Amino acid sequence: MVVVMDNYTRILLTVIAVLLTFIAIPLWTQSPDMSNSAMAANQGIPDSGQQFNELINLTADNKASLELIAEILSSKTLKVEIIEKDKEAKSKPALDPDSKVTFRRK
Repeated sequence: MVVVMDNYTRILLTVIAVLLTFIAIPLWTQSPDMSNSAMAANQGIPDSGQQFNELINLTADNKASLELIAEILSSKTLKVEIIEKDKEAKSKPALDPDSKVTFRRK
């Protein structure tokens, strides 16, 4: 098998090889700046263990709040008082999305 190349192909391949060399030499000689990359790695990756502990603490706080609400609702009599702000309040639904519910201990 004989491969024949004309002068145009030979010149084109030489130019491509020279351009690739110009790209490869700076990449080989370039050293990464380790101080900036190390700082970015430390600042970019948060402490997952600390986040997990905070999540556990928040879950425990929510559990305690829910247990208190369940205790109040199951063991005590609640007095509900509905106050009408105006005459149009009668036409509104019983549960207004803007209303707030608060729990008070006696």
